[in-house]
Amino acid sequence: MPYCTWHIAVQYIRIICEHSAVESEEEEYAITRTTIPTRLESIIFLPRHVGYHLEHHWYPSVPFYRLPDLHQ
Repeated sequence: MPYCTWHIAVQYIRIICEHSAVESEEEEYAITRTTIPTRLESIIFLPRHVGYHLEHHWYPSVPFYRLPDLHQ
C-alpha cells in the first residue's frame, strides 16, 4: 500500500525538484541537479544513489554504486 500512495508522491516531487528551476550560465548544468541526502534521506527517499542525478545524465553507463566516486 505505501508504494501506491506516499512513495509515488515523494518520487514525483523528487523528480520535479531535480529538473525544475535549475539556474546556470552553462547549458550542461541547466538540465538537472545533484541532491546529496543525509543518511536517513538516502534510506527513505533516495536509495541507490539516486540523488547523483547530474552525474547520471552525463555518464549514464556508470553503475549506481560508482556515482559517489564520479561525483568526487
